[in-house]
Amino acid sequence: KDIEDTVLDYAEVKALAVGNPLVKERVKTANELSRYLTLQRKLVDSRIRMEKELLEMPGKISNQENNIAQCEADIAFYNGW
Repeated sequence: KDIEDTVLDYAEVKALAVGNPLVKERVKTANELSRYLTLQRKLVDSRIRMEKELLEMPGKISNQENNIAQCEADIAFYNGW
């Protein structure tokens, strides 16, 4: 969490100290918004990463199929000895 997210001005601190419910609600709402924005960023980052992985899958599958074919050819070669 960024330090700047937790910095309150003098009026907010004073209002919190005397129990002003509007300032308490504002601080609570600001913290909640910050949390939701962080979650949204994580969601977007995760989605981008998964889309990239999905695009790479056909190539990875093809490589594994080639590896399997090469292993099967090696097995056939060694079984022929």
